[in-house]
Amino acid sequence: MTLGEAKERVSQYIDWSGKNALTLIENFIYDTRLDIALKYDFPFLFTVATTQTIPTNTYEFPEDFLDHLMIFIDDGNGNPIVVYEMTPGFWANHFAIPNPTSIQSDVPPYRAIIQGTSFRIFPDPPEGRTLTLWYYRKPDKLSSDDSTDYFLTMYGEVVVWGAAWRGAVYLDDEQKASKFLTMYQEGIRAMIARENRKKADRKGFVRMKSWKDFDPATLRRMFHVF
Repeated sequence: MTLGEAKERVSQYIDWSGKNALTLIENFIYDTRLDIALKYDFPFLFTVATTQTIPTNTYEFPEDFLDHLMIFIDDGNGNPIVVYEMTPGFWANHFAIPNPTSIQSDVPPYRAIIQGTSFRIFPDPPEGRTLTLWYYRKPDKLSSDDSTDYFLTMYGEVVVWGAAWRGAVYLDDEQKASKFLTMYQEGIRAMIARENRKKADRKGFVRMKSWKDFDPATLRRMFHVF
């Protein structure tokens, strides 16, 4: 299915047409593709990026960042160290706040302070160290009506149902919104089952929202960091 075909299908499903309608429908399709990308660990969206530590010690998330960010920093010998996100317990222990939560088993040398779409490393690392970011990127925006991608090719109807649900909500059509939400949710479940069957040789699994949902030992096994 192409982008143009998906737009036409959504327009028919929610009985909405016109230039402004098609523009918004295209946005609904993109939002649906983003949502689908969050539902499973699609390998083609996994991305590795590197940068160097700088004096200001503030780093922007990659423009194509979607979810599941992991940060590594090289030590003095070039070995990668996982940088965990700052937690209240870490602050309490570091600054000796009364009655801190004990997290002695989870105190790596560096922590990341997330600030909106940027992060800092605490404490400030030496300049010139390599930072490596592992994350899942956003699907590319489709540039023309005759373009397509993995989601439209393999799960075009699921994308259409998700976009139709968003369109029905926008139009305040409760009946159609309920109908297409149910279809979309069922389509997502079928997609996950199909992807798991396709990738059974790598033991497919539904990806969690964040690396914080996994314990450190599991993360190291998943990303082959021992």
